[in-house]
Amino acid sequence: DRVAGAVLGALIHSDTPHHWSASERSDLVAGKAFGTTDYSIDSDGLRVRSQGRAIEVGLAVSGAIDLKRYANLEIVLASEHPASLVVVTRNLLDSEACSSEQIGLESGESTVLVNLRRLQWTCAGVPASAPNRAEMLRLRVDLDSGSTFTLIDVAARTNVALPASSLD
Repeated sequence: DRVAGAVLGALIHSDTPHHWSASERSDLVAGKAFGTTDYSIDSDGLRVRSQGRAIEVGLAVSGAIDLKRYANLEIVLASEHPASLVVVTRNLLDSEACSSEQIGLESGESTVLVNLRRLQWTCAGVPASAPNRAEMLRLRVDLDSGSTFTLIDVAARTNVALPASSLD
């Protein structure tokens, strides 16, 4: 009841129950970045320095996310140099991973809006439709070795608010 109330309350107020602050270790899988040992978490977010390989940040998902309803990722970040981002999902925790096409990131601080339905996807190396749900959600960032990247905030948002009248 508590979870359902939180989801419905968020939808009615055009908000989201799927929000991750990179300054909170509990919002990140294992409370860290993968692919580098040079990272820190503080009130500004998750700051990483590339060691020449892809950096992955797992977002802690409770249950599953309906990616048909929450098809838009709003990602607040800062990058020292241009970089690329790939969204990685799993429909079920033990299913094949699906990866989006690369999304170019400019240097500086920005809010990147990603419509997951409009991206090209591959699952197990084969072209696929956009995923409809996610029990696992990761962001993979590629940037030059020695460059820094800060993940500040991520939210999965819906296009349409749920009108209170539809609760009947």
